[in-house]
Amino acid sequence: MPDEPPGPEIALLRPLGERLADSRRAEFGADEDVPAGVHSRIAEIVGHWKSLRPAPGLLPGRGHFDPLQVPQLLKNIWLVDVVKDDPRLFRARLVGTAFGQVGARLRAGKFFEDVAPEAEAKITAAPFRRVLATGRIDWRRGPSSLSHMEHVRELERVILPLAGDGAEVDMFLCLTVFYMSDGGAI
Repeated sequence: MPDEPPGPEIALLRPLGERLADSRRAEFGADEDVPAGVHSRIAEIVGHWKSLRPAPGLLPGRGHFDPLQVPQLLKNIWLVDVVKDDPRLFRARLVGTAFGQVGARLRAGKFFEDVAPEAEAKITAAPFRRVLATGRIDWRRGPSSLSHMEHVRELERVILPLAGDGAEVDMFLCLTVFYMSDGGAI
C-alpha cells in the first residue's frame, strides 16, 4: 500500500513557519482580479470593496462601507483599526460571529498582542503591515497562524485597505472563511 499523507494531527506537529509556507498567498491591486479558486465570500467582499472606491486610484474609507449592504457576509467580517500612537498598531474594531463559533480569541477592542503570544502576534500582523505600506489587497489560504485555532483545518482570509482620505490606509476590512476538520466551512 502506498504511503498516505500524514493526517491533520501529524501535520500540526510541524513548526508554524513550515506550515505557513504551505499557504497559497497573493497580493493584488484594486484593478486586478481575485486569485482563481477563492471562496465565493472572498470574491463577493472584494467585489463589494471595489464598488466602494470613490474614484480610480483611490481607496474607499470606512465611511463608504455600510455593513448592511452585505448582511450575508457579516459573520465572517472583521474590521481592524490602525492605531498609530500605540506600538501594537493593530486593534480589532468589529469581529464577526464566525470567530466565536470557531473559538477565536480575537474580540472587538483587542490588539493582536492581547490574544496571542508575541511570536504569533507578529506573524498575524505581518500582512497588515504589508497592506499598510502598499495599499494592496492581501489574500491567503492555509493554516491559522494562531495555536489556539489548531482545530481549524485551514482558513482563507482577505485584507482590504481602507483610507479615509483615499490614500493613507487607516483601517482594514477583512473577511475570513474557516475550513473545519470535519470538512465544513464557517
